[in-house]
Amino acid sequence: MTDTYFKIDFKGYKSDAKFSNMIDDSLHVSYAAHCDYFITIDDKCHYKAAETYHKLGFETKAMKPDEFVNNLDLLLK
Repeated sequence: MTDTYFKIDFKGYKSDAKFSNMIDDSLHVSYAAHCDYFITIDDKCHYKAAETYHKLGFETKAMKPDEFVNNLDLLLK
């Protein structure tokens, strides 16, 4: 999981400026892979989480808080 996240970051699009941030974010994305949703306000992390879940075939949805709240009725069904 973290390897895929790192590879997406190293491609240069929405890369983190600090390596320690990337490690922390990759661990959060990894933990959330066991959940239905991963909610973050961090645009870079949101993009890389969604790509990681897609590439690895996880059903976890990466969402921003407003996206989650705006779709709450649909998500609860």
